[in-house]
Amino acid sequence: MIDVLLTILEVATISLPLFIAAVLLLRSSESYDERFETSKLKFVGLSRWQYKFLFRLIGVLCVCISVFATWQFYFSDARQQVISESREFWESLERDPNAGAFLKERADTLQKIRKKDDEDARRELEELSPSGRRTSGAPALPAGAALLAAAIAIPARMGSSRFPGKPLALLGGKTVIERVFESCKKSELAERIVVLTDSPEIREHSAKIGADCIMTSPECASGTERIIEALDEIGADFVVNVQGDEPFIEPRLIDRIISARMDGRAELVTAASKIFDARSLADPNVVKVLRDSHGGALYFSRAPLPHVRGQADLGKWLEVSDYWRHIGVYGYSAKALAKYSALVRCVLEGAEMLEQLRFIDAGMRFDVIETDYVSVGIDTPEDLERAERLLENAES
Repeated sequence: MIDVLLTILEVATISLPLFIAAVLLLRSSESYDERFETSKLKFVGLSRWQYKFLFRLIGVLCVCISVFATWQFYFSDARQQVISESREFWESLERDPNAGAFLKERADTLQKIRKKDDEDARRELEELSPSGRRTSGAPALPAGAALLAAAIAIPARMGSSRFPGKPLALLGGKTVIERVFESCKKSELAERIVVLTDSPEIREHSAKIGADCIMTSPECASGTERIIEALDEIGADFVVNVQGDEPFIEPRLIDRIISARMDGRAELVTAASKIFDARSLADPNVVKVLRDSHGGALYFSRAPLPHVRGQADLGKWLEVSDYWRHIGVYGYSAKALAKYSALVRCVLEGAEMLEQLRFIDAGMRFDVIETDYVSVGIDTPEDLERAERLLENAES
């Protein structure tokens, strides 16, 4: 009965203004003249042409109301409603004490499906509800809402200033981005892997190697901005940003970053390895992480931090304090990315040229995963030659 009444209301909202508009706009000038002579508006000072203009304006407004109502009821982009429902769903998941268990259980079930065509696992996945319990008596997921616990995004572009076209450069017979993709596929917790690019060449190559690809704007200044632009299409609560020039990225490290989200509900996660030599400590191309007593990131810098006062020998600094090399892989919750998108570039980010400082400047905290992995990013043709030698040594 309510649906019938709502339908009648919708039709009336469109047809009634349209009917009034037809009466007012199709009425002849002579008819307006006749009515003007007996109208009360004549006696309040309105002239004949003002009288006609007023009612024809009302007719035009009625047409606008009818057109707007038609668009709102039948042509409005339903995707916005889906996005809104998705956000509401993930916000409710944040408050749910069973959320961590739910996400972990779902990821485990998906991994079973990946390893073999397990019909029992598929049924188990379908039975899971957003609250982490079975669907019996549980609320349904909003239509179209994202339910991926974690995804990997691989931002890649052809326009590198130091090494144009590096994602498609060959490394041991395969392209750099193909090797990144193959490493990411070994993750046991990521439910989707997607390449983000503004390059038709990379999109075409992604299709050849079987990788999902989302086109993003060439205006994106960083991988983080590409992820924010594509977040709704990625459809995940947590996204791990793996650079497209990291062919030796460890799948186990990716899974540890995802686990920090599943087990501890961390909003931002990154990784660091310990620095043991003065040369790396002094190198501004080696980004350092200053950590607090709980292991979280206080600051990221190209300079060695903390500074040891009164000691010129950097080798001695390593005896006084631990120093950490930042590994450029990040895990972001959808909530953290939403906050980032509202922030402007800060002074610290501009000075160090490190995008993660925008989070720090806004008072947000990175959890840091300790690892022995040392990043082998490819920024120059010389880096590619070094990677070739590493690959040869690993295969020999």
